[in-house]
Amino acid sequence: MDAPLPPDVVKEIVTGFSHLVANKYYVLASTVMLVYDHMLTFERERVHVWNKRKSLPSYLFFIFRYLTPIVSLINLIALNDPNWVGPTCNHWIWLPVAVGPIVSAATGIILILRVYAIYQQSQWILYITVPIYLAELGVMGVRESHAVFV
Repeated sequence: MDAPLPPDVVKEIVTGFSHLVANKYYVLASTVMLVYDHMLTFERERVHVWNKRKSLPSYLFFIFRYLTPIVSLINLIALNDPNWVGPTCNHWIWLPVAVGPIVSAATGIILILRVYAIYQQSQWILYITVPIYLAELGVMGVRESHAVFV
């Protein structure tokens, strides 16, 4: 019979498991909120975006608007399906890793454009929101450059 695990190892395992469960709930909640937001705003999007002349910003809007829930759903499935291991995981793992920073950056831009539109395209809104957004990107870049991978 094997010796029992030391208490510090048991504590690390329990902590890791609780973090995994919290992450699963976080991904589930954020995916549900994202899909709910899409459902709430779909009619306005159809009227104000789909019926307008197509331009680069509108195409980017469509890509980022619909790529995000697809990646979120794939991530949700991957976190909760025990069969997503080995080759299946290796086949899909690049998607959230590659798309995540792009979608995060695009989300900031979309939010700035939304606030800009709410304030009737007043330039002073851009003078406030763009520097805050650039500072956020800078902080994220510094954080990522000091990341510790386990």
